[in-house]
Amino acid sequence: MKKVCLVLLFVLCLSFVGCSATTVEELLIAPQMSETQRDVVLALNAYVGEKVKLKYPRQGDNLSPFSFYDINGDGKEEAVVTYADETHVPYAQVAILSQQATGEWVVTHHLEGLDTDIDKIEFSKIIEGETTQIIIGYVGRNISEKNVVMYSYKDEQIVSLYQQVYFEFEIEDLTGEGLEDIILISAPTVQDGLQLYFLTSQDGKLKPPQITYLDPNFSEILQFYIGKDGKENVVVIDGYISSNEIATQVMSYIEDGFVTSYSDGDKSIPEVTKRDNLNLISRDIDLDGRIEVPVVDKKMPQGLDRFKWVTWYEYDQYEQLENVFGLLDEEEGYFVRLPMFWKDEINMARSTKENQWVIKNKRTSDVLLELLIKEKDEQLKTYEKAVFSLAYSTDEFDLYIKLVDSFSKAYSKTILNGVTKVQ
Repeated sequence: MKKVCLVLLFVLCLSFVGCSATTVEELLIAPQMSETQRDVVLALNAYVGEKVKLKYPRQGDNLSPFSFYDINGDGKEEAVVTYADETHVPYAQVAILSQQATGEWVVTHHLEGLDTDIDKIEFSKIIEGETTQIIIGYVGRNISEKNVVMYSYKDEQIVSLYQQVYFEFEIEDLTGEGLEDIILISAPTVQDGLQLYFLTSQDGKLKPPQITYLDPNFSEILQFYIGKDGKENVVVIDGYISSNEIATQVMSYIEDGFVTSYSDGDKSIPEVTKRDNLNLISRDIDLDGRIEVPVVDKKMPQGLDRFKWVTWYEYDQYEQLENVFGLLDEEEGYFVRLPMFWKDEINMARSTKENQWVIKNKRTSDVLLELLIKEKDEQLKTYEKAVFSLAYSTDEFDLYIKLVDSFSKAYSKTILNGVTKVQ
């Protein structure tokens, strides 16, 4: 959501006469800085000997070039600033400033980055002690070669404890010991493919990373989530297995390591979840706080290629759970949630009317519900108003649903309130 807001801010600015910002970074400097931030920048400019250009992280919880944390454990917050200057072109720079008793800010440590921009910056207690670790991801033009570095305060110096080329990383307490851990997916290599790195500490020291190989068919990662399924911590990974197919892998964290989650039958989870809709990604489809994985049933009558039956599963170490079942319209990108026990008991057909379809009981051929799509400027006819309910609306079209069978009407809340945009 924060990244969306940045883009919208840039677009809105360009719509006004006189707005001359040419980059997002230049635009974001325009909002008023706090008095403390101004003092920090003045001190940094004096230290560098020129006016620095602030570097904004591209993603993450900290989207400002300014962060204030107690890095060294002295009870006072230091200022951490990401920036660029002419002396150190092309690399991004990091400065740490401390506030003196006089109120003046002074640069105490300077770090040279590993690339031109800041991908993300995080602050976390990964190692037991009073200090806070700084985790910075650096990125340049080649986004497949991002580098993450973990810094920590030691003997009055900022030292690098760990460095790794990565696709993405997240920070979470998976061990439950009160300290956070780094879960990182490496950048792909020809020799080793994609790997999941788990970085934690013990007795005040960083342990060597535990490395788990991902499915060898993955060529690139689309996204990954960390969450809970039941009592287990899981990592859900969506990735490309070819140029036109994606799949999902689920890893469960058990005690000191990751194991591949349960899959019913001979096929692995990536095999079962293989799909050609590149926008159909894993998500919390039922808003229960857990991530579900979509599995597509490709059996649809001829002429209904835009629709797919989709079941959303949860996976953990021991079982797979069918959580949600419904209908996906790949052309318009919405998903209609249907009662789970309808799975394998219904089929779909095109209505005789334009932009209208019916779902029927497979055994009796009784119509259970009808779908109707209207363009935004198209009005419902009088008889349609009496029987169709608005279930989903966009700027381009409205989706209406008519519950026909009394059995369907008993599940009206599930169906009418269960329409979700999924792509």
